[in-house]
Amino acid sequence: MANSSIYDKKPSVFQKYISLTNQKQILVDKVCEKIMLNNKSQNLSLTDIGCADGMVTTQIINKLKNVYQLDISAIEKSTSLINEFKSKTNFNINFINEDIELINTLPKSDFILMSHVISYIDNLELFLKKVIDSLNEKGSALIVISNDSSDDVKISSGSNNKKVLLEKISQILLNNQVKYDIEFVESFIDVSGVYDMNDDGKTIIEFFKHKSFDEISSDDILNIKNKILEVANKDKKIIKKENYIWFYK
Repeated sequence: MANSSIYDKKPSVFQKYISLTNQKQILVDKVCEKIMLNNKSQNLSLTDIGCADGMVTTQIINKLKNVYQLDISAIEKSTSLINEFKSKTNFNINFINEDIELINTLPKSDFILMSHVISYIDNLELFLKKVIDSLNEKGSALIVISNDSSDDVKISSGSNNKKVLLEKISQILLNNQVKYDIEFVESFIDVSGVYDMNDDGKTIIEFFKHKSFDEISSDDILNIKNKILEVANKDKKIIKKENYIWFYK
């Protein structure tokens, strides 16, 4: 699995970046809506794979804790991010600070969330089989990946690897006789700080380059800045497009 050293060095990069987008709030709302529609039990076991600092997990807990008796597991490779998560919650959570691909058995769950995790997995077939096996009967899961037409994909590489990834995920699910649906979701990232390169702008650059700002060459900074300004709309936002792959056991 790809390393997350930028987050180990500077977990604030992730937190600042998320504050500039409505991406995670949309995710929280959709996950909670789907769970409440499908899960009529009083109990709910949920695992967030790649939970980062818990920004999404804690919001899901807050929206569902009065509806269900919750059993939450949170898996994150970055020690800095998971420590940040632990520091801001008193909810009883099963924290797992490990590389997901090195875990043999995942917690049994009614719902599993994997937001922007799959692209870092080396053995995707083995990983998804492990996820499917860990779902309880009538359980469900969500994989979130970027869509090729997303502005941030154009800025990062402009390649079509997201389409290939989507096709690969779909084929693995079909091979395992798992039903799935694909939903197209849009959000935005506020890149106004890039125009005058203030702290928010530097955070955006760091997020795209996966390096601290002082580790990025001036040429690379100018290059990524120009790419961002080229695709930004009149409101100084770029449009994030994602594929939500819902699947059901």
